[in-house]
Amino acid sequence: MQRAILSQGAHDSDAVVDLARTLIRWPDRADDFVIKLLAIADEIWQAFHEDRIA
Repeated sequence: MQRAILSQGAHDSDAVVDLARTLIRWPDRADDFVIKLLAIADEIWQAFHEDRIA
């Protein structure tokens, strides 16, 4: 999937998603260490609704 998306001009990044098991694995990390699921959904929505020329 990554290869297909990257070939269309998108980019990827490494991230830690805010899940219950994330808090168990890294309990001492700050809130800005993880990406909130709502933030991911917002970015996907923005990209989906972006003008194709942009």
